[in-house]
Amino acid sequence: MIEGHDLDYVVSGIQTLHRVSIRAEAGEIVCVLGPNGAGKSTLFRLLSGEIAPRAGKVTLLGHDVTTTPKDTLATMRAVMPQESVLSFPFTAFEVVMLGRTPHATAGETMADRAIARAAMAATDSLAYEDRTFSSLSGGERQRVTAARVLAQIWEGEEGRALLLDEPTSSLDLLHQHGLLETATTMAERGCAVVCILHDLNLAARYATRVVVLQEGRKVAEGTPREVLTRALLADVFEVDARIFVPEGTEIPVVVPRGPLSKTKPPRLATGALL
Repeated sequence: MIEGHDLDYVVSGIQTLHRVSIRAEAGEIVCVLGPNGAGKSTLFRLLSGEIAPRAGKVTLLGHDVTTTPKDTLATMRAVMPQESVLSFPFTAFEVVMLGRTPHATAGETMADRAIARAAMAATDSLAYEDRTFSSLSGGERQRVTAARVLAQIWEGEEGRALLLDEPTSSLDLLHQHGLLETATTMAERGCAVVCILHDLNLAARYATRVVVLQEGRKVAEGTPREVLTRALLADVFEVDARIFVPEGTEIPVVVPRGPLSKTKPPRLATGALL
C-alpha cells in the first residue's frame, strides 16, 4: 500500500540512500533497523513525502506522495517524528485535536472530540488532557504526540499508513509495549505501519517484517526470525550477541554481549541459538 521503489537521496554531495526499496501492505508492521547514519531517517522523510528522492518514487495507494496535495495526503497517512516542539501554550487535548484538522472541513465536531479522547486513552495520556503540552515530561509528550498521530487516521478501513520514527525513545517499558500494541491494533484495522526502531527486541516482538539498512543500502529483509542472526548483528551493528528463540515461539530474543572483538564470530547453524 505504501511503497518506496529504488530510492536514491543526496545531501551536500553525499549519497545517503542507494537504490532502497521498501513496501508495507495493509495489516503489516514493517520495522526499519540499522546503526546511526544508516539512512533510516532519510528513508522515513522520503516515505512521508517531506523530501523528494533524487531517483525512484514513493507511492501511497498508487499516488506519488511528492505530488499528492498535502491536505489529501494528510487524510491518508500520519507521521510521528522523533521529537515534537510546540511554542504555543496548547493543552494536551488541543494538541491531539490538531490531528483532526485534515477532517474538520466544517469545523470541530463531537465525533472529532470523541476520536481525540479515544486516541489519548489508547496511549494512556487522557489523565493530563488539560495540562499544557510544554509542562509534560518527555515521555508524556511522546504519548500525546502519538495520540495526535493516531487521531489523524483513527477512522476508516484499508488505505491508511502510519509512519513512526523512533516512537518509543522516551517511553518506559510499559508504554513502549503499550504504544506498539496500539500500532498492532491499527494494523489489524487496515493500516500499513512503518516504524523506525533501535530496540531490536521490540522489533522482533512486533514486526511483521524487518528491513535492515547499512551505509544507505538495504542489506537484509524478512521476518525477525530470518533476519536477526548473530552474523548480521556482527556485520551491521558490530556487536557480539546471542539470539535465543524461546520454545513455542518464533520471536527471537537478542542478548548483546558487548562490542565486537577484532575477530568476528562465525556463522552458526540454524537452531534455538542463532
